[in-house]
Amino acid sequence: MSAILKVIFLLVIPGFCAAQSTAIDSLTSVLTREKQDTNRVLLLAALSNAYLSSRPDTALVLAQQGLALSKRQALRKAKPFALTA
Repeated sequence: MSAILKVIFLLVIPGFCAAQSTAIDSLTSVLTREKQDTNRVLLLAALSNAYLSSRPDTALVLAQQGLALSKRQALRKAKPFALTA
């Protein structure tokens, strides 16, 4: 019985790992194409949130980039989103 559970466990785990990287990859590709600063700040916050559990150092850097961009461009609407990341 335990061997069957081990096999099931090993088959299910890769599905969860792949799902996270596709979200990060899609956010990164949209971020590279985005021109509007407000949307870039929101994308940086979303990307920071996606990295939070797996790579907190990268999440912090992305959140800081979003906050710096919102301050530099005086984006009042996007600044709270950069702060919550």
